[in-house]
Amino acid sequence: MEDTAVDVIARLAQWKTDGGNYSQRSEPFKINGCDWRLTLFKRPTTSIRLSVEPPENQLHFDRLVFVLRVTGANRELHFSTVGEIVDETLSCWYFYIGMNFQSWFVISVEFLDFKISLPNGAAGIFPGDDKLQHLATQSSSRSFSHMLVDSDITISTSDGELRAHKEVLSTSSPVFRSMFTHDLISSTIEIKDMTSESCLTLLRFLYGSVTREELWKHRLVLLGAANKYDITNLKDVCEESLLEDINADNVFDRLQEAWLYKAGKLKRGCFRYLLDFGMINHISREEIQEFLRKADRELAVEMFSSL
Repeated sequence: MEDTAVDVIARLAQWKTDGGNYSQRSEPFKINGCDWRLTLFKRPTTSIRLSVEPPENQLHFDRLVFVLRVTGANRELHFSTVGEIVDETLSCWYFYIGMNFQSWFVISVEFLDFKISLPNGAAGIFPGDDKLQHLATQSSSRSFSHMLVDSDITISTSDGELRAHKEVLSTSSPVFRSMFTHDLISSTIEIKDMTSESCLTLLRFLYGSVTREELWKHRLVLLGAANKYDITNLKDVCEESLLEDINADNVFDRLQEAWLYKAGKLKRGCFRYLLDFGMINHISREEIQEFLRKADRELAVEMFSSL
């Protein structure tokens, strides 16, 4: 049995089978740090197995929710089911389709919720971004408050004030560097489109002491700040984070945000989810019309010219 490739974006995996009268198996694919595999059985009846890899690697799921779909050559939906597991230890699931396909078709599995108990007692949950995890552990022994000793700039946010160093801000952002070199008269800068909490997360990122949870919580506001102040590495992290959990409920909002903040990677990811993976066919006509009504005209034209 030859293994065939699976396409993955965010929490969605799609596997194209050729419709032959024989069993087929996908290559392993990774979502949220776990390896998975899809297997198609043709006899005695058509069925699909979703399994954790390797098979002996059973996981204890505190909660797992996923949607499995089978679509035909014209993206018509032939089969759809929701799987939900709560507080169980399992390694595979079987789904009986009860129909035969004469041409190729696509099996999709989209994970909506995922929480496992790890051997050390910790919980593994979405998000699972390695880049965020790296940032969370970077300089973890340093005290952020200690870093702000001898700070020389005040940041006035929408609901308070914070202290920072011009040198750190200038090194991280050409916009701040220009501001401090040419424009700033006082020792206070105004960032009124951020709260103190979200601005503090921005500072923690610039000082190398941010946590994954802080970035996840404020990632949309941080994407706007990264675009405004030209902080390239922060923009990359925020785009990748926002791509991690796109789904049918939020993809249009993410697309608008990508357009607003000139986030090309996020925009391309949303287009890929909607068009290449065909998920626009699983979004209601009303939601599509609402997007078209609110979206920038150029964005709407760009998306639907790709259909």
